[in-house]
Parts: sequence; structure tokens; C-alpha cells
Amino acid sequence: MEVVEGKHGKLNEQNLAVVKEIETELTIAKKKLSSGYINDALSQLQDIHYQIPNPKLDSFGQNQILNLTIETQYLIAVCYRLLKRTSDAISTLISLTKLTTNYARAYQELGYNYLDSNKPEQAFDALLKAVSLNPVLISSWTKLHQLINNRPNNDLHDKVMSGIRVTRDLIEEKLKALATVPAEVINATDLLFEQKISQAEELVRRYLQQNPHQPDAMALLAEIGIKNKVYDDAEFILTSGVELYPQHLQLRFQLVGLLMKLGKYSNAIAHIDSDYWPKNNSFKTILKTHKAIALSNLGKTGEALLLFKELDHKDAKEDVLVQWGHALKYAGQFDEAVSQYQLAYKLNPYHGDAYWSLANTKRYVFEAHEINEMKTLVESADVSINDKIHVHFALGKAYEDQSCFGDSFEHYNKGNALKASGLKYSPKSTEDLTSHLIDACSLEWSNSIKTNNLNSASLDTATPIFIVGLPRAGSTLVEQILASHSKVEGTSELHNILSLALKLKGKSKLNETYPQRLLQLTSAERQKLGYHYLSNTQDYRTDKPYFIDKMPNNFLHIGLIKSILPNAKIID
Repeated sequence: MEVVEGKHGKLNEQNLAVVKEIETELTIAKKKLSSGYINDALSQLQDIHYQIPNPKLDSFGQNQILNLTIETQYLIAVCYRLLKRTSDAISTLISLTKLTTNYARAYQELGYNYLDSNKPEQAFDALLKAVSLNPVLISSWTKLHQLINNRPNNDLHDKVMSGIRVTRDLIEEKLKALATVPAEVINATDLLFEQKISQAEELVRRYLQQNPHQPDAMALLAEIGIKNKVYDDAEFILTSGVELYPQHLQLRFQLVGLLMKLGKYSNAIAHIDSDYWPKNNSFKTILKTHKAIALSNLGKTGEALLLFKELDHKDAKEDVLVQWGHALKYAGQFDEAVSQYQLAYKLNPYHGDAYWSLANTKRYVFEAHEINEMKTLVESADVSINDKIHVHFALGKAYEDQSCFGDSFEHYNKGNALKASGLKYSPKSTEDLTSHLIDACSLEWSNSIKTNNLNSASLDTATPIFIVGLPRAGSTLVEQILASHSKVEGTSELHNILSLALKLKGKSKLNETYPQRLLQLTSAERQKLGYHYLSNTQDYRTDKPYFIDKMPNNFLHIGLIKSILPNAKIID
């Protein structure tokens, strides 16, 4: 049977026809619902639900079917609420949140139904989850404000969102901020969080054409750029936005996050240290955490640990405790690192990264009660897929240490299956890229590059040593051997070459591949890219004449490396 390749994966011809038919029927059902014909809409939606093929979360290429399932179940729940069938609505929504943990509108609808059932605590939790997934759900914020006003002291000491304690003042600030955001930007942001990225981009670009430099729209366009991995454009937008509107917190906060993501830690610290941030303790905690993580990644572990120690444990989220543990591990304080990882999973028993971080110390041996807790987590419907992935891998290591290799392999296999379910990986795309690389980076081209005698290392005399290959192939051991030499600096898996490749790919013309773009680079452009790489990696090294970049995936970009850094050494 013919297989159709789409951006969401593969659908065979039969499923593709079913999907198209269901999409048409779903459009009709939504029109009935919006026109007030709720019973008719419900009947049609239930029929559609039975027609949808079973979405297999552990297989590739079923995203379209899964999305149809999610939308149909959500609309069925809406019908139930409008028909006052609240218990049916709640049951449907709980089932939906087990199917997907990041659909904000499901939690918003769940909040509405809990309110109708006079369950304010459950309503608050559901609505808080909704706005944490989609911060522009104004209706949810409004309901939260009403609920918190009904509390005795207007404060929820046990409620935290994105590291910030939830208070009446916080909710009012959010509502006030949203009231100033143009409706077009609100709508585009909503589309983005609904994973309708191209529609969101089209809407916000159209708005910016009429309203150049509107800060909220700039922040959104940058966020879309980050989603699409067009990092250079996103950084330019955010940097420009911060210069134009230095007190716009969203722009500055996004810029810090992007700089951290790109490994530009010194630049991130400069923005963290600016005077434009609010002086409240919640923001101080977040900024101090970011700075500590940046310092740790720059190898300034001592300074990082001093900042971590200034944090109040009651204000530290589980992910902060894990980062704290990483810094302690790098400093050689194994027992202290283990304590932080354990504090993280005690604070949030569902936080899979805490268990995986313990496993990743290589030395930690899980106790029986921890193994039992992890086994419960991977079976729980309340645990996110990402957390389950981490826990499966931790269980794989735990059973491996006990020489229970069958159980170990089973959990590694389940973890990998869950991970694969969220990837939009296409073997054909990789095959095509490899073929294009082979064609472009020919011996003739390579010789022409050599004869140009570039001096891309004009910034300094440091020569990079790239260790490339597949993960778990021994790259860390090779790095440790090399870094033991007095003239060689050990760094980490640097993302700089991958970022340059993405930049070149983004600038390719229609029907032109990234490798073909390599052939068109002038000598000056190659030299500039080489300078860019050496400049942006300076934070990771001292004055040693050689430094190591052990990003394994650089094997795809050896042609780029040799063209911009002709003196680079490559170990495969």
C-alpha cells in the first residue's frame, strides 16, 4: 500500500482517506455546535470518535490521527457541559488528559466543570494547569482571580507556577498585562500554543506589517522562530526588542532563555545582571538560578555553588534542585549531589529527571524502595510522557546494576519507544541530507578549499579538536585522554557548529539544500563563520593551544568544519 510522507509523519493511503473524511465531518459538527444545535453536534462527534483509527503513541507517523482524537474528545466534553452532563464531561476530560498532558484547553474545560460541580480546589488546580500550558487563556485567568478572591487570605502557599508563587497580585498582574496585548497577538499566541505554528506566524507577521516593532508581537515572532529553530533571527528580534523596550520583561526574559539555550552564557549573565528586573523575591530566585546554571556551564562551579546556596529551599523548584545537583557533581561533591537529586524527587515524586540524574552519576545504586517508586511512576496515568522516559532509563540502569539484564533491556526499550513517539524523525530526510553532503563535499571541492589557504583562526591560535560519531561510542573516554594533556582544553558538547548549520540552512533558497549553500560561500564568508565559531566558544576555554568539541552529531557537518576551520582536527 502506498505510504504518504507528511510533516507529521507517515499515513498509509487508507488512513489518509479516513483522516480527510473525518476532518470534513468535524468541521460540520463544529458549525452545529457554534449554532447551538448541541445534541446534533454531540451525536455527530460521537460517531466521529468511533471512526477515528486508534492512535498508537508508541509508533511513528500517527500525529494527525492523535490530533483528531484530541479535538473530538474535547468537543464532546464541551457538549456535555453545555447539556449540564457535568460528570460525563469530567470523565471525558480526565481520559483526554491521560491521552495528552499538554492540551491547555482540556484543563480549562475541566476547570469549568469542576466549578459547575462546586469543587473550587480542583477547579483552581485545573485552571492553573491550563494557564501554565497556554498563558493567554484570559477566561482561565479570570476564573482563577474569582476563585482566589474567595479564599480567606488571598494567598495559596502551596501553589507554584513556573517557579513563581501564585498570589492574587500575580493573577491581577497577568490579567492587567493581557489587557494591554493586542487581540491579534493574543489570537496568534493561542494558535502557537495549539501547535498551529504556521498559522500563528502568518497572523503575527501580518500584524507587524501594520504595527512595526510592537513589543508583544516581536516577542511572539521570536518565540515562533525558536520553535522553528531559526535561532539567529529570534536572537536578532529579541535583542532589537530589548534595545527598543528595555523594561519589557517578556522580551528580556525570552532573550535570557534563548542565550542560555544557545550556550551564550556570558551574554545571558550580562542581561541577568541588568537593573530592569522587578525587585520581588520570586524574580530574584529565578534570575539567581539562571545565573548559577550559566556560571556552572562556564566552568565557574565555585561561583555557581555560592549562588545556589543563597537560594531558599522552600522557593527552589525540583528542576532547580537538579541543576544544583549537577553543579555539585561537576565539583566532585558526589554525596551532596545525590542529596539534591533526592530532594528533587521528594519535592515532586513525578519529576523523572531527578531519578535519571541519579542514574547518570554512574556510581549511584538505587535502593529497593526507589525502584518500587519508579515502577509505580511508569504505570501511572498522572505522569507525563517525558517524565516516564527519564524513569524508564533510570530503571534500565538500576536493573543493569543488579545484573537483571532482561528487565534492564525492557525499560531501555520502553523509554526509547516513548521518546520515538514524540520525534518527527524521517529516515528519508536523513538519507537525502547524507546524499546531498556526499555530492556537495567532493574531493574536488575539498581540494579547492585547501588551496584557498584560509586563516579562519585569526581570532587566536587555539585549534579545535572535534570528536564526532554516534552516542555511546566512546567519545567521552577519548576526550578524557586528550584533555589530560597540558596543552588541550576539555570543554563539552558544544552546539555552535549545529547552530551555524541551521543558520546556513535557513538562508538557503527555495529548492536549494544546506550542502549546496556550502559551495556558494565566499572566502570572506567562510572566514567570518570560522571567526564566529572561535569567538563564541571562548567562554569555554582558557589559553591552551587546543580545545575539544565533542558534540557527536557534528559528524554530519565535517564539510562545514573543514571549510571554515581548515586547521581543525577531527577524530571519528
